Amino acid sequence: MLLLLYFKPRGMLMTEEIIRIRRNLHKIPEEGFKEYKTRDFICAELSSYGISYEVILDTAVIAFI
Repeated sequence: MLLLLYFKPRGMLMTEEIIRIRRNLHKIPEEGFKEYKTRDFICAELSSYGISYEVILDTAVIAFI
């Protein structure tokens, strides 16, 4: 039971973080294949978590986890 109590709050925080990211992404209206602001947002989020990534083509991002 103690294990569940430990992980539940962390899961709640992650859920809130995912909702925040999704809401921010939906605030960036861009045409298909021209998602430069979205790419920049994703790169900034990955950097804030210390996750390395590579931008390929113009708007594609590969994260290395």
